[in-house]
Amino acid sequence: MFGGYGYDQAGLVGPLDDIWKFDPVQSQWAWYYGSKNRSQTYLYGPQGTEGPNFDPGGRYDLVGWIDASNKLWLFGGIDFDGANDLNDLWQFDPPTSNGEWTWFSGNQPPGAYSSVYGTQGQAALTNVVGSRKSSAAWKDASGAFWLFGGNGYAQSNSGDLSDLWKYDPTSHLWTWMGGSTAAGAASTFGTLGVPASGNVPGARNSAATWTDAAGNFWLLGGLNGTASLNDFWKYNVQSGLWAWVGGSTSSGASGTYGATAPSSGVPGARSGAATWVDQSGVLWLFGGTAVDSTGATGPMNDLWHF
Repeated sequence: MFGGYGYDQAGLVGPLDDIWKFDPVQSQWAWYYGSKNRSQTYLYGPQGTEGPNFDPGGRYDLVGWIDASNKLWLFGGIDFDGANDLNDLWQFDPPTSNGEWTWFSGNQPPGAYSSVYGTQGQAALTNVVGSRKSSAAWKDASGAFWLFGGNGYAQSNSGDLSDLWKYDPTSHLWTWMGGSTAAGAASTFGTLGVPASGNVPGARNSAATWTDAAGNFWLLGGLNGTASLNDFWKYNVQSGLWAWVGGSTSSGASGTYGATAPSSGVPGARSGAATWVDQSGVLWLFGGTAVDSTGATGPMNDLWHF
């Protein structure tokens, strides 16, 4: 576990840069790296160079992945003093190896950096994912990292985003795979359950995500501005097509709860939910800030599976 917004050793709250490991056998935490104090600044070093003093600094609302070598990666978020959205990509080599950070791509703050999309579907050294926070993230069967939307900087404006990106951790190149190059794009739903080239989830941040056993990506809800969503999407990596598979085409939808589980209910519009996939491939969703069955919005503790 890395960073986030929370309490340091002195009980002061702010962005953190500490790395922790939990042993589920011993039920114990171990602190491995980073400062005991909040709001630590970044130290980049040369791009692509690992070093014992390099550090991404305290940050929150970032996304991350684990590669085939069990190295940890993080992208973007909000920086140590809350002043900048970030677009930097870092790799952490766990303590079993060197226990050091490497900055691989993106810009050094301060500054808000726009996306450079290049040609859709083509990797290029000049492609740049713009500064952003609260994106959605997946990893595919080949080990590539995927990033969708968030709140940040598109090609010529800023706001909630709907662009889809892929990063190859071997070539260290980004590819813009789809979605709009402008912030604030609306969803194109198409026909329920039918993949199509024109389908695309609209701009959003703080959505829920899963990857199923077949390698498909799933996306639910999030926020478009202040509007809460519960639309449910499936992305097929092989075909490159989105399908709208459930939920409302409008914002603010209330939750529909059956009397007992299992039921044919639908989770209400929400953001910031927790997700996981069990051994049988079932997708699970817990809580977040959501619209309940009465239309009221607040923190929820409802548990769903699909």
